[in-house]
Amino acid sequence: MKRSEFLRTVALGTLATAIPFDVQADTSSLLKKKETLSFGIITDLHQDLTFDAPQRLQAFVDEMNEKQVDFIIQLGDFCVPKKENQIILDIWNSFQGDAFHVIGNHEFDENKSLEQIMDFFELKQNYYSFDRKGYHFVVLDGNGKIPGNDAARYPSYFHKAQLEWMEHDINSSPLPTIVFIHQGLDHNGVHNREAVRILLDNCNKKAGYTKVKVVFSGHHHMDYTNVINGIHYVQINSAVYRWLGEPYNNTSFPPEAYKKYPYLRNMGYYKEPLWAQVQITSDELKLTGKESPWYGDSPVDLGEPIVSWNYVSVAKISDRLIKL
Repeated sequence: MKRSEFLRTVALGTLATAIPFDVQADTSSLLKKKETLSFGIITDLHQDLTFDAPQRLQAFVDEMNEKQVDFIIQLGDFCVPKKENQIILDIWNSFQGDAFHVIGNHEFDENKSLEQIMDFFELKQNYYSFDRKGYHFVVLDGNGKIPGNDAARYPSYFHKAQLEWMEHDINSSPLPTIVFIHQGLDHNGVHNREAVRILLDNCNKKAGYTKVKVVFSGHHHMDYTNVINGIHYVQINSAVYRWLGEPYNNTSFPPEAYKKYPYLRNMGYYKEPLWAQVQITSDELKLTGKESPWYGDSPVDLGEPIVSWNYVSVAKISDRLIKL
């Protein structure tokens, strides 16, 4: 070996030793050039509680078709699975590509069973995974019954079978991973959310780099992101409203509206629909959201504290840039 080649070899070896292992592993995966991947994401449409869900969903599907994204996904609380809501499913299925479902807690309203939900949405499994353009996507079902608590109206728990499946599925894939779930894993969502986060952290440790990049959730009708152990937990705001509850009385709607949709009194309603488009390249995830004026009174107008549940009530989904 020539002296120059020897010095170059030693230098490269020293550099490799100096770079932390997680950076080395992550860098090697990024060097593999990936196509740009894009998808649309919408959540908490609440067809059964709101008066204009079909129009909002149609606007979303139309834009995603126009932009020719790779797929769309809804993060739950979409509609109760019944024939009256076939219009929602027909609009959803008019997307010219793959359209995925996450099961929310309100799908169980009107005493609907998991089997009825899966049949309506044509789901073979209530939790599953798929790959697109060099990324692995995991869809979870956080609606398990809480052990010892049969009284919970909307139970949210991960049982052993799904946890074991999730661990095996993520560890078996060689690809960087993104997770979808209805209830949050970072903020008062899933009952045993810490156990799920530890599982995801352990998958990253086993991979030797931050393999699980992002967890997208809905449910809270808020707009925020938290980073825990390198994983970005991104909350996607509702397409329609901010839930306020019984103490608040929104009188912004015509009197006849409350006869058919009584829960409008307890909402801060977004005038325009909200959704997000995500674009992923080899080194970053770019989320582009929507913003809307309030329909009539805002939550603050109705007396809600400016900061509620540790977050500000806003009628928007913020743009975000996440380095991968």
